Amino acid sequence: MPNLPATISPTHIPGILCQLTRLVMFRGLTVVMMTVVLSGCMSQEVIERACYQTLSASTPVCFCPDNQSTLPPIETEAPPTLQPSTGENLSENSFPSQPSGNMIFMADFESGDFSMFEGNDAEFFGKGVYFNHSIVTQPAIGNFAASLSIGSGNTTAAYFFTYRVPSTPLGIYSADFYIPGNILTGNWWNVWQWKSEDNGYEIPVISLNILNRGAALYANLFYSPNGDADTPSEHIPQSNPIPFPTDRWVNITGYFMASSDETGYVEIYQDGTKIFDIRNIATKPGGKNVFWSVNSYADRIAPDPATIYVDNISIYESR
Repeated sequence: MPNLPATISPTHIPGILCQLTRLVMFRGLTVVMMTVVLSGCMSQEVIERACYQTLSASTPVCFCPDNQSTLPPIETEAPPTLQPSTGENLSENSFPSQPSGNMIFMADFESGDFSMFEGNDAEFFGKGVYFNHSIVTQPAIGNFAASLSIGSGNTTAAYFFTYRVPSTPLGIYSADFYIPGNILTGNWWNVWQWKSEDNGYEIPVISLNILNRGAALYANLFYSPNGDADTPSEHIPQSNPIPFPTDRWVNITGYFMASSDETGYVEIYQDGTKIFDIRNIATKPGGKNVFWSVNSYADRIAPDPATIYVDNISIYESR
């Protein structure tokens, strides 16, 4: 097949061949993982989504003048994954409307500022090419919510980090997310994480990622038992995938059993429905405290910058 230019002008007729090559960076080396050859005219929307799913880049490969597609949207193969453990509670798919226990942290932004993140208990900060935190009135569950904006590239992040740790082994964590429907993710997009207070553990023990799969977004978990950047994180998909709704508020609640041995567990609920139940894992590396953050943290994302909204960030101790 002849080489194709980076872009093909809209004057090209339907029936062109487009070649998408997925390039994955692995420890500084570029490895060709997959080549997909497509025949037919594809809409710009499908092409752009394919670019993000296969290349994690923003340059479309080809255009069609009539903006019509004769092919279904592209779905790339999922990476090797660890299947979730089948805990005894897996069939119990709902939790009480309000977490039970003593509330030790709450940021509902109803003060109209970031005062809850300016003391010793929490802070907000960012890194990378561009990040921004703002107070907004729309969308908001009450009078105010917060927005997190990040640019695309160079592992950019905007964080709301909390340093309150439950006195009980089991902590209950909750936050509301509003994700616009125009978000396109790259290989990973971390919106929630538990990370050791010991900086020697470089990556989160558990992170919740929201990722494109076809035309929808889905929650995914990544687990790193050692918090070691040189040890690949284990990707844990949903056993019965439920799409993550866009353009409305969605509640995420997590039950985190902190344990330095393999008696820990994590349960995650999306709008009251259990989507993850991971058992018999070590969640507290080295016996150190584990801190929680709500964030927008990605390598590549669109639009650039990309903005999401969060509200009612809270932590409870179990009774």
